[in-house]
Amino acid sequence: MWITTELIMKKSYLLLVLSILILPGIVEAQRYKQRWKSYRSELHFGIGPSNFLGELGGADQVGTNYFKDLEFGQTRLAVAAGLRYKLSQVFALNTKLSYGKVSGSDDLTKEFFRNYRNLDFKTNIWEASTNLEFAFIREQVGHRYRLKGVRGQRGFEISAYGFVGVGVFYFNPKGSLGSEYVSLQSLGTEGQGISSTRKKYSKVQLAIPMGIGFKYAIDRRWGLA
Repeated sequence: MWITTELIMKKSYLLLVLSILILPGIVEAQRYKQRWKSYRSELHFGIGPSNFLGELGGADQVGTNYFKDLEFGQTRLAVAAGLRYKLSQVFALNTKLSYGKVSGSDDLTKEFFRNYRNLDFKTNIWEASTNLEFAFIREQVGHRYRLKGVRGQRGFEISAYGFVGVGVFYFNPKGSLGSEYVSLQSLGTEGQGISSTRKKYSKVQLAIPMGIGFKYAIDRRWGLA
């Protein structure tokens, strides 16, 4: 009887120790699960550059291509705003609206034939898109503030994700005619509407955004990406 009681006491003690060790982890996991669900919607704003890479302007030589024809002086500001909704700790949907402006001009090149052609254009670009994001380095929600001497889960400050999506954009290229700018789509500047093999392009086109992103968490409510 004494041996049986001792074994029971030892087992009870062992269960108590295991509970003390394991229970905090289970509670913390449940608390973390609730925390990320409390912050699954994110409103974001962004700024960045926009530019045109094509045959108008460009390098001062014939037959250049790719980034040699990029006119850095034509870089303009682009802005975006959107809403990200976390489907899980790994997947999220990001719907956003972007605006940018691009332009090109043969006045910017000293290559004789391009400069003599003397063409130019400019257009605003409005884009609406929805992306599916996959976090391959997940962000962790820890303390709301960074207080010295406060222990506990602080969370990963940097997360990384890939994304791919679908969207549509609207553009309306215009070229200069004297002191005015006129819409080029209706003019069929490359034979659209004149040649049977060339139809006029639509001002609304399909976009396939894709890439990778990185996010730095300042605290639970603010971050830089």
